[in-house]
Amino acid sequence: MAIEKKPLGELLRLVSQLSDQEQLELIAQLSRRLAKKLRSQPQHPTWMEMSGLGAEIWKGNDAQEYVSRERESWDNMPKSCLATRS
Repeated sequence: MAIEKKPLGELLRLVSQLSDQEQLELIAQLSRRLAKKLRSQPQHPTWMEMSGLGAEIWKGNDAQEYVSRERESWDNMPKSCLATRS
């Protein structure tokens, strides 16, 4: 049976009628339910949270020099290592 949606104030009024032990049990049950729900949802970092990750790796490196070195390494790579197009 679905619980009728009630405003928070009404729920708090009903909870205040419970004994201290019953209120603690309610909190425990709600906490377990919410924790289970949150654990089942994938937690992906946002792009904002990822901002700056790995910055220490690039500290002191010039971006253009890095790209130039990479391109040069590709030019010197054996042809057997390169992917061929059909």
